[in-house]
Amino acid sequence: MYFRIKRWLDVILSILGGIVCSPLLLILALAVKFDSAGPVLFRQQRVGKDKRLFWILKFRTMRTDTPCDVPTHQLKNPEACITRVGRFLRKTSLDELPQIWNILVGDMSVIGPRPALWNQEDLIAERDHYVGKNGLTPNTVRPGLTGWAQINGRDELPIAKKAALDGEYVARFGFRMDCRCFFRTIGSVLNHHGVREGAEPAEQPLHVALVSAYFAPEISPITHLYKDLAEDLCRYGARVSVVTNLPSRGLSEAERKAYLERSEETVPEGYRILRVGLKTREKKNFLLRSLRFLSNTHALYRAAKKLKADVYLLGSMPPFLGLVGARLSGRARTVYVLQDIFPDSMVAMGKYTEWHPVVRLSRRMEQRIYKKNSAFVTLSEDMKRTLIARGIEPHRIAVIPNWADTEAIHPVSREENPLFEELGLSRSCFYAVYAGTLGILQEPDVLLDTAKLLKEQDGIKIIIFGDGALLEHVKGRIEREQITNALLYPLFPAQRVSEVYSLGDAALVPLMKGATRFAMPSKTWSALAAGRPVIVCADAGSEWARSIEHEGYGVCVTPGEPREMADAILRLQASTVPLEELGARARCYACEHATRSAATRAYYHWLQ
Repeated sequence: MYFRIKRWLDVILSILGGIVCSPLLLILALAVKFDSAGPVLFRQQRVGKDKRLFWILKFRTMRTDTPCDVPTHQLKNPEACITRVGRFLRKTSLDELPQIWNILVGDMSVIGPRPALWNQEDLIAERDHYVGKNGLTPNTVRPGLTGWAQINGRDELPIAKKAALDGEYVARFGFRMDCRCFFRTIGSVLNHHGVREGAEPAEQPLHVALVSAYFAPEISPITHLYKDLAEDLCRYGARVSVVTNLPSRGLSEAERKAYLERSEETVPEGYRILRVGLKTREKKNFLLRSLRFLSNTHALYRAAKKLKADVYLLGSMPPFLGLVGARLSGRARTVYVLQDIFPDSMVAMGKYTEWHPVVRLSRRMEQRIYKKNSAFVTLSEDMKRTLIARGIEPHRIAVIPNWADTEAIHPVSREENPLFEELGLSRSCFYAVYAGTLGILQEPDVLLDTAKLLKEQDGIKIIIFGDGALLEHVKGRIEREQITNALLYPLFPAQRVSEVYSLGDAALVPLMKGATRFAMPSKTWSALAAGRPVIVCADAGSEWARSIEHEGYGVCVTPGEPREMADAILRLQASTVPLEELGARARCYACEHATRSAATRAYYHWLQ
């Protein structure tokens, strides 16, 4: 009953408030306009009743170049951002007056929990823990112009305390509680109680040092992931410093040399990049590559330890970075991301046995990495089970799959795809596409053997976009064995992933036997996001195999069996189920299970 009364009170008070305050609103609007360049009103997305987003209105109190999705108390130097008139408005809380409109239209109430920013996941989640009268939580009532937390600390409150006070409000929800909040607000405003601009030292934004040997603009299977992660962590309110080696992969000599003098920069998305290490290109010889990795890894460590980071996030390529995390763990929390599990991947490739000195040394290195680093991220439950068997406690491991940017990657129709003209391809053929690293783990020979089995099928071609240790081997086999239905091209930039996968009628994901225990091909997500059914080499009973069988967005074949892959291609070509329907299933699965925002938010919470 009080809900209905409360809404009528909100409407009446907002109308009266608008009429009484209209001269003041006009004066303040003119003051804001003449004080600094920019709009009079500031709009920002906030979380409303039942977690629905709405646009809150305020008088603009800051310069237009101030980050708009960072709470004021988290800014390092807010005084430099606040305008002269804005300082007065914030001190007197008059900047909140335009919210009379939000109250009138039903986005807000006069009294209630203050609406959280859309990216304040910690506050939103914390509020869900409190259940009050009639099952209410602070997230299921209309947010207020003022509230119980506002008169009991406001900006000075930590997240947990603020959520607890909001929980107390819904526990005591009613007319008496609203009256108490209303009248105590008057005193709080007059005394400027709880107003604080800028963060206390203990409440500075989370400083994340992302340490990776490879980063944009290099073209590799992981660089776009780390770039997305750095951007989104900044968007969620963290301060990000990327420590990486000077770029080498996928760049022309002119592009590479241009970066040799750009050892430090701050990009428009807000994160800082420090580039260190050798200026030479990566070598093909295994010993020379290892020595280069060691030298570059030492440079990464020296640069990273100079940063006063709250948490270090380290990639696993190369695996030496795990030792960097072990050394840095005494300075701050270290989170090691295992894109694959080393040296399992090296043993599985057949290059070394468990008794080889290199593997035995790597096992000792692995033990130190697992013992010293604070926490770990891996890509699948299969990989997590492998890590638990290595002795890592389950609570130290988070499973966060790699992702595809489902907004940036999308299906491109065959008629509108410019790659057909650029590569001179007919639009009438059936194409199976592979895009990614050409290494032993990916077994590119299976692709070539599959192409040979399909050589008599004039309307079928296999297209390979790749780079890596076996590139020359693949190129040599195509030439020597005259595999004319296998076409090899270099990797394309991340911006053209949609076109690359949309070129095909199906996407190929080759992987050697047993590899799902220690690796997860992230390229699969990009293919699914582009709306293409996949043919995946995965062991029976593995996470991939179960997922494909249950969701029906592709075909699972036995690793290392080109005959099965060839049969799968023929079945898809002759399928009675339209490829568009299979592609729609693939796209739907990617949007549900592999979105960028879900993955990067999971990283943000794990890093905290």
